[in-house]
Amino acid sequence: MRKGCAFSFLLPAFVLMLFFQNCSGVKFDESQAAREPQGGVIVDGGPTGPPGSPDQIFKSYEPSLVVRGGSCTVCHAEIRSNVITDFGWGPLGSSEDFIAADGYGENWDMDLLTGNVIIPADADVRAGGFYNSEIVEVDTLFIGAPTAADIRSAGGLTAAKKLSVTGSATGLQQSSTGLVQNTAELVCEGDVAVDGIVQLKDLRVRTTNGCRIYATETVFVNGPITYVGGSPNANLQIVSARGILLGFSKRTLEERLQRLGRARTRSGDLKQVLIADAGQLSGLVDADDSTYRSLTFNRLLLNAPVVQSRYSGLYEGSIIAELLLMRVGEMRFKFDPVFSRVPLVPLTKLEKSFRAK
Repeated sequence: MRKGCAFSFLLPAFVLMLFFQNCSGVKFDESQAAREPQGGVIVDGGPTGPPGSPDQIFKSYEPSLVVRGGSCTVCHAEIRSNVITDFGWGPLGSSEDFIAADGYGENWDMDLLTGNVIIPADADVRAGGFYNSEIVEVDTLFIGAPTAADIRSAGGLTAAKKLSVTGSATGLQQSSTGLVQNTAELVCEGDVAVDGIVQLKDLRVRTTNGCRIYATETVFVNGPITYVGGSPNANLQIVSARGILLGFSKRTLEERLQRLGRARTRSGDLKQVLIADAGQLSGLVDADDSTYRSLTFNRLLLNAPVVQSRYSGLYEGSIIAELLLMRVGEMRFKFDPVFSRVPLVPLTKLEKSFRAK
């Protein structure tokens, strides 16, 4: 453990420099945070699993970001929580090495980070600058997401059964193609597994201890996510085997991914897959063309190989992703304490997404 550790810089790949050169000194405004209601209680599955379990370790660190390649987001954001990362590092020449192939992990200049940074002890850290943070080393670290096969198996999905619910859920409708959309207030307690694309628009969620959605394909979110009912443990967890995309139209998604060059993950380059999924939908509205350019998301956990957003504002929760790109220069991140009290992705198990020792 080293206090105030600063690593040497390497410049990002030239194309990423051109795309993300607009650095902004965003500031965290506590008055804008959606505060946690008092009286929250620990429910089944929280706050910790068995000693040393991924669930226990995750909740002990309370991270807002658990990411591999995310330098362009974290370099330009204010982060009031811990960050867990391997900087996109992996053995040279392997699919694990995001730095060598894409530059996703370079230039982690997190001078607006006030939490700690948790990294693997053997990481070849080729970039970074942590001026207000303590560096915490772990022996091993895995950051990923469940595969489509994992979700199908956990949810009991088959060719004839494209949606399954463990617990209860109303307010979702599935088309013949497998697309699931919210059609009314989502009243949900438990786990919803979907073999297909999920499209959530201006979502209102009524839940006591949490609603969790697992999709084998891409999840698209447009507009705010609002919790109704007043439960102190209300939360939404979204898991995708491909990507979770917030505030995109098909055009702006194509532009973002073309500029990025690739959306490479352990599952391969998902760029064309994400664009093709967007092409199957109508009603995708870019954040700049809506009334919701700036939004506060709270009590929200996202887990996918690729997580990207066009919204600015406060994100209060946790994101687990291989490749993260939020709105550069206009984001603030903070861990939401509800995720210290509730079960975390129990259908697919957290170990499919995060492991550390």
